[in-house]
Amino acid sequence: MLLLLLALGIVWRLGALDGRALSRLPWLGSPPSAPSHGGPNIILVLTDDQRWDTLAWMSTVSALPARQFTNAYATTQLCCPSRASILTGQYAHRHGVLTNGGSRGGWARFNPADTLAVRLQAAGYRTALVGKYLNGYLSTEIPPGWDDWFAINSPAAEHSGSYYYEYTINANGTVQRYGSAESDYSTDVLVRHVQEVIRADDPRPFFVLLATVAPHFQSGGGTNAIHAPRHTALFADLKQDHTPSFNEADVSDKPSWISRLPLLDLGAVANPDQHFREQVRSLQAVDEGIARLLADLRDLGKLDNTVVIFMSDNGLMMGEHRINRRKTCPYQECLRVPLVISYPRLTPGRVVDDRVALNIDLAPTLLDLAGLPIDSAIDGRSLLPLLRGEQPAWRTDFLAEAWGQDLPGQPDWAAVHSLGWSYVQHASGDLELYDLQEDPYEVENRAGDSAYAAQQARLASRLSEYLQARAAVARPLPTPRPAEESSPANGEE
Repeated sequence: MLLLLLALGIVWRLGALDGRALSRLPWLGSPPSAPSHGGPNIILVLTDDQRWDTLAWMSTVSALPARQFTNAYATTQLCCPSRASILTGQYAHRHGVLTNGGSRGGWARFNPADTLAVRLQAAGYRTALVGKYLNGYLSTEIPPGWDDWFAINSPAAEHSGSYYYEYTINANGTVQRYGSAESDYSTDVLVRHVQEVIRADDPRPFFVLLATVAPHFQSGGGTNAIHAPRHTALFADLKQDHTPSFNEADVSDKPSWISRLPLLDLGAVANPDQHFREQVRSLQAVDEGIARLLADLRDLGKLDNTVVIFMSDNGLMMGEHRINRRKTCPYQECLRVPLVISYPRLTPGRVVDDRVALNIDLAPTLLDLAGLPIDSAIDGRSLLPLLRGEQPAWRTDFLAEAWGQDLPGQPDWAAVHSLGWSYVQHASGDLELYDLQEDPYEVENRAGDSAYAAQQARLASRLSEYLQARAAVARPLPTPRPAEESSPANGEE
């Protein structure tokens, strides 16, 4: 089966098939005739644009007996590339989905032939995608690897501007429409479907990807995140911490696309404090939904044999360095994400782990938990040794990368990031260097400072190593169509 998947991947990369054509090969995604694997059940809860510092307001997730990775990062800080990385364990430069849309990104550019779902299904897992798939998805097509497909259609593609109410779902090939009733609130709809999946009378272990819309702000940018009506009265006075980088007074040392930004109007409807508050409110339905799933697992006698992972696809700026509601930036607020892994057999209590974990680590971790091989096409590392309490040699830095404009004039960039330092090279030629121990909010850019010359040279050399390795495996970029060359490909979806 693995050789077949590799062969299909080669054919697809040569252009004989595209990602959506592969999804029409029914034999590739068909479930095994009989269960062949006794691995643990898996529920991966993936939120959308959730900052790591909102986790404290999720009581259920915060109380899980789990390993919480406090230094978890998205290698590409944008919905579609990060989700593709989670499904494949690959950097964006390898899987080739670099942006949310256009010729360099979106679901149409994704190759679904060899994903975590495909591999788990082939090993005997019952697989379910519930919620948001990849940006631009508006179809009745079902990618290979999924037994149960309950995917929200992309509002940007449908021009509806909605993910919380008045949306459509592709339910295993049939389009279902949801309205504006309280019961149509998307998080609740998705959780109810996951409950059906885990209650099903099926002896196979299950893998469920529950991908909520929350806490993303309303598509189209008109409003903040939408909370469930039952949570309206919560957190009325909540505000985010205004760190030294919040609405930064002097950004003259930042790249030109930031240094020309005006100070934020904190009285605007979409001001950062309001958006932070609405993020937290919208997450309450996610947290309650996880509590319901845990209760069902306990009642079914499946809790002890179920891995529950909670993560966001990327972070989000909320006023830092004058940037609001954007995410393809090389700063902590964009890079860092919440990551909590609970598996009663390995995490009987709460453990805080400060080692660096990445979005590309989820696929190899779950393959490892299922007893499946991890091949060289996967860039991430299994976190299973860390869950077991082992102390293996571990990464001390990682490559972060981004393409396309999230703000006017923003160039592509690449960075080497560690717990102590961040060094960024922008395609415009701008450089950034931050001492994260002395300057955790990245206010003082030390690039070009003679006192930091040795450190800058060391990090530049390390980034060069990453970029050379990237060039060896990167999927070739298509030539942008003229309309895309001057327009953002990342949008707000």
